[in-house]
Amino acid sequence: MNVLKTTCLATLLMLGGAALPAMAQSLEFGPGGVRVNPESRGEYRGGDVDRRDAQRAARRAGMDDIEQTSRRGGDWVVDGTDRRGRDMRVRVDGRSGEVIQVR
Repeated sequence: MNVLKTTCLATLLMLGGAALPAMAQSLEFGPGGVRVNPESRGEYRGGDVDRRDAQRAARRAGMDDIEQTSRRGGDWVVDGTDRRGRDMRVRVDGRSGEVIQVR
């Protein structure tokens, strides 16, 4: 029954939101039910960012070839090159997955 309630709630939230203007938000489905994140940017939602998530963020920032990914403090630093072969370094927040710096 709990699964049915969760499914119905999620469906209502999605259908109800279809009539509204597009807004940045996301839904999380978990053991506690459905949770709406109204300010989500669609990048990484929840928990610590792993190496693969950091590399994806670096690719979205323009990195073509990844040479090294390392953890520095709470952040990830991804070194590589762009499409033209120029060196690049992307710093990714270790909690949110947001790109902090591109050099």
